[in-house]
Amino acid sequence: MDAENLPIKTSRELAHLGIESSSENDSDAYIKMAQVQQSRRNELDARACARPYLILGSIFLLLTLLTLLGARNAPAHDWTIACIPAGFGIAIMLWLSSIRLKVGDGELSYQTIFGIHSIRLTDIENVENKLIATSRGSYRALVIHPQSHKKPIRINIKHFSREDLRKLFDLLSPVFDGPRTIGVYSDETV
Repeated sequence: MDAENLPIKTSRELAHLGIESSSENDSDAYIKMAQVQQSRRNELDARACARPYLILGSIFLLLTLLTLLGARNAPAHDWTIACIPAGFGIAIMLWLSSIRLKVGDGELSYQTIFGIHSIRLTDIENVENKLIATSRGSYRALVIHPQSHKKPIRINIKHFSREDLRKLFDLLSPVFDGPRTIGVYSDETV
């Protein structure tokens, strides 16, 4: 993107982007702005999308409401039973809010409530999209193999939006092997 093709920015907008501008040096400011925009395209900061919040939240809200209704109709009016599904619902919402996938500054990091896994982009040997079967069912995961033959990093991709996955697959395309499917039971691609 050339500096001439950028929309005219005020000094205030350039300062918001972290670019200092003076009237005699505006072309340099536009070039810096183009570089900032290009570097932002090569970054990703993804969190769990709204879909898992809505699905899991509505399940535990319904369970909580049903236990409250049951407690109201019971002769002893024991309301503490409603704390169990409400507590599980809150714990799941906290777990979802801790999920974060970040690509920037030459590093990929995947954060959950259980810890952070990071790897430099230059240390990635290959990345593949696998359907992983467990005793509780199957799920799609992005498996990142480091060059040093350490344990691969598995990123559960079902929590992220299609747009974030598309951007992640594009960022990892030089080392990406295999199809870009995201569906468990179908061949959905991004």
